[in-house]
Amino acid sequence: MKRLLLACSMLIATPALAQTIAITGGTLVVGDESAPIEGGTLIITNGRVVAAGRGIAIPAGAERVDATGKWVTPGIVAGFSRLGLAGVDAVDPSNDTAARTSPFAASIDIAPAVSPDVPAIAINRAAGVTRAIVSPDAGNSIFGGQGAIIDTGADPQPVMKARAFQFVEYGEAGAQRAGGSRAAWFAAFRNAMAEARAPRDDGDLKRADATALTPVVIGQMKLLIHAESAADINALIGLKRNDSKPRTEPCS
Repeated sequence: MKRLLLACSMLIATPALAQTIAITGGTLVVGDESAPIEGGTLIITNGRVVAAGRGIAIPAGAERVDATGKWVTPGIVAGFSRLGLAGVDAVDPSNDTAARTSPFAASIDIAPAVSPDVPAIAINRAAGVTRAIVSPDAGNSIFGGQGAIIDTGADPQPVMKARAFQFVEYGEAGAQRAGGSRAAWFAAFRNAMAEARAPRDDGDLKRADATALTPVVIGQMKLLIHAESAADINALIGLKRNDSKPRTEPCS
């Protein structure tokens, strides 16, 4: 397969200078569900895409990049990753994916741990990944903590949005962390949501963890639940559907 030339990847990895770049001759994917354009042209001015298509006029003085025989596409978003949290997976001191012995869980914010210097970021950038949703792994709780959205640019500030969502582990791994069964997971999850509505010092969760879950229960933070089977996904859909129904008590 011919090497992909990813325009947005080039853009992010290059400082936004007062210049215009014209990428020409490649197979251009605009990203609007239209068919790829053979011999398309992409214009980038001052770090932003300003035109894309066939027959685009190239501004005078623009730096030209010949993409003949290559593909030019929007940057790829890694939808679920731990990018930037581990230098070498097998070396614990460089691995910040999970806090396995921490007394905290949902209140953990992984943003300060994301390192732009780990080799995986440069490797993914070269492959065209320009954004990534970075999630913590669950440690000794079903909750892993608060994930972030990052860019893979060659700059010291990769985090675009910290505390973007709360991560929860379900399936076999989540069941084990909840006490050994999926039924226990549902009990632990419902209890956590109840405590998040009214955090207290004597609850099953640490107050900091319960407080961190409060934005989830009031709809201000997204919840990312990791599941690996159709049955587990259906069970989670049922959880959402049943817990959203108004509760009524029978008349006596």
